[in-house]
Amino acid sequence: MKKRKNYREIFQKRKKMFIIIGVILILVVTRIIVTVIGKTKNRDIEISAVPVVASVAKIDLVRDFIYLTERLQPQSKVQVFAPVTGWLDRLYVDIGSKVYKRQVVASVDRNIVGSEYTKAIVKAPISGEVERIFLDIGNTIAPSVPIMSIVNYDTLKIYANIPEKYVYRIKVGNVVLIRVESLSDEEFIGKINKVSSSIDPMTGTFQAKIEIPNKHHKLKSGSFADIKIVVDMKKDIVIPRDAVVNFEMGKPYVFKVTNNIAKKVYIKTGIMEENKVEVIKGLKAGDIVIVTGVEMVKDGSKVNIVK
Repeated sequence: MKKRKNYREIFQKRKKMFIIIGVILILVVTRIIVTVIGKTKNRDIEISAVPVVASVAKIDLVRDFIYLTERLQPQSKVQVFAPVTGWLDRLYVDIGSKVYKRQVVASVDRNIVGSEYTKAIVKAPISGEVERIFLDIGNTIAPSVPIMSIVNYDTLKIYANIPEKYVYRIKVGNVVLIRVESLSDEEFIGKINKVSSSIDPMTGTFQAKIEIPNKHHKLKSGSFADIKIVVDMKKDIVIPRDAVVNFEMGKPYVFKVTNNIAKKVYIKTGIMEENKVEVIKGLKAGDIVIVTGVEMVKDGSKVNIVK
């Protein structure tokens, strides 16, 4: 009887031990399953977040331009004539020579038989640079025949023909930005010096005179120039152009990101300068807007901002 009792006790102890081990195993397996499911859910959430590139709305300078293409002209250009008839006796300058006003640039041999005379001198009427020589030494010359032309490149001018719709936006003093193809990496600054008070009925344009300092003669007379006349300039909230959806349709909006959620926000835009747009209403400085990936999100989408 004693042995049978001992077997029963041993069996009961082993049974309890197996139950405890089973419970522990169930708890461990349950913990593992919960962890795996949790990670899977998090991964699904991460996968469901749309990757986007964003930008911060900030206060920046923005300018409004009128775009034109016009030809550069020298500030002044004159032809030089002899005061008498005769032969071109001598040239004291050549193409590219720098000259000063009243400097002697040529002489004329009048060669009048039976008369006493002195050679007539020819003086530069303005300071500048000799642009062209029209005659060779020994050529017959008369007061109506030009010997050379002199130009002043220290300042260049543009007579811009501006459409009538801008007539009230163009004023003396407006800044003008100038670029030429041969110097495409450089931008030159000029100003409007004069504005016509009338509109040409044939072309529907009015003229404005633009002056550009050209001390080092980098710009050449006769070149075509792309000009941008600044008609408005201010500091306001600015965002990249690519952030604005439906821009051309008249109801522009952006996707503003808050806590990784994209929210559709309608905005009122102002000046657009190249790749940036002024926002008059709808955003404040510091707001985050989606720039790349807007076509993949909708109002309420979860997003992941990628640097």
